[in-house]
Amino acid sequence: MDLLELFRLDERRLDIAAALAPYKDREDIFVSYRDVPKLGVNPLSGYKTPLGIYSYPLKEMYHHVTNNSIPFASSMPYVIVFKMTVDIPDVDPTRAEGYQEEESRRDLAAMKEKLLPRYAKCRPVVNYSWGNQNKYVLAVLEILKTDPGVHKVFQNKVWAEKFFDEGFDISGLVKGGGMTQATLDKVNILVDEFDKGFPVDEQTARDWFDRDIDRWMEEASHKTPAGYFWNITRNLGELFALMLGGKAPVIWTGIMRSLGYEGFTDRSGIGLIHGNEPCQAVFFSLKAIKLVEILPNVRKSKRGDWKDWAE
Repeated sequence: MDLLELFRLDERRLDIAAALAPYKDREDIFVSYRDVPKLGVNPLSGYKTPLGIYSYPLKEMYHHVTNNSIPFASSMPYVIVFKMTVDIPDVDPTRAEGYQEEESRRDLAAMKEKLLPRYAKCRPVVNYSWGNQNKYVLAVLEILKTDPGVHKVFQNKVWAEKFFDEGFDISGLVKGGGMTQATLDKVNILVDEFDKGFPVDEQTARDWFDRDIDRWMEEASHKTPAGYFWNITRNLGELFALMLGGKAPVIWTGIMRSLGYEGFTDRSGIGLIHGNEPCQAVFFSLKAIKLVEILPNVRKSKRGDWKDWAE
């Protein structure tokens, strides 16, 4: 074997494209570029996407590997190779494994049954109308007027409304305005009651849920069954996180898993999972995948092709 052949073999051993070549035609193989040699979900992810394991379907993305044009994280030192062990849908409805209207109808019905109790807790907004707020403002005003220590200048509707303003500092009113702690406690009870609202009845919650789903479908950036599903579950995750606590990406993933999904692919590059990396996949847990190998991310030398070097 001459020197040029040795050079070619060494280059193939080091080049990540060559290392991945045996897998390039397999539908079940995915690669994830990582900063640590480990396959798993990063619970501290700061992205506003479902919590999961993000990767590229190698068959569709191999040409990007060969020309160093992977759109995200291509400079990470490790390439995690794993295979899909369960079938997951694709966001493109034209593909055989694509998410279809039938799945959408089934999932919408399931969401309305499984998530309605949580949704109802997030929608005690009966107080958030002008009429209801005005009622609470007048009740606070009456409390202010019954406290003889409160200066007359503060016994008016303008000041009563301030208690319902987020971030309003009442320390000055207590110290300089003559308000007693007992009066403040009475006011706080009303303000808390207004903020929390009252639980809505089941039929009202269903009506509001339907209304929100229609709005979220209309607002979806991708007018496909998967696009509607993605935007509805995203908004529910954000709503639950805001009103009930928790992290929206974690809740978002939990909602999709509760509906039976362990991940989604975007092999056609629609850009639903993320517009900056159109062709990719996300898996919501390790149950859907199996590690194949971990490779060092060594790319082809920028010095040029081995033939150029030989000349």
